[in-house]
Amino acid sequence: MLGFETVNSLLAHFAQRPFAFIAHPEQEQEFMLTLEQQGALTDFECLIQHQEEAVVWASINARRVPGPDGSTA
Repeated sequence: MLGFETVNSLLAHFAQRPFAFIAHPEQEQEFMLTLEQQGALTDFECLIQHQEEAVVWASINARRVPGPDGSTA
């Protein structure tokens, strides 16, 4: 996925900023804010960054899964 050989290598790459694959910072902020406020996103369209610098359109569905302390990781 996104040019990574394994899921573990993808997760390791984005460990500090889990949504950094979203190509534009303003779209990343909108994604995180909406997910935090609404708890879920449906058909969120954005540009995502492939490991080898290619940018493609994607439609993302996501839901918030809070950690033990209630925060979003």
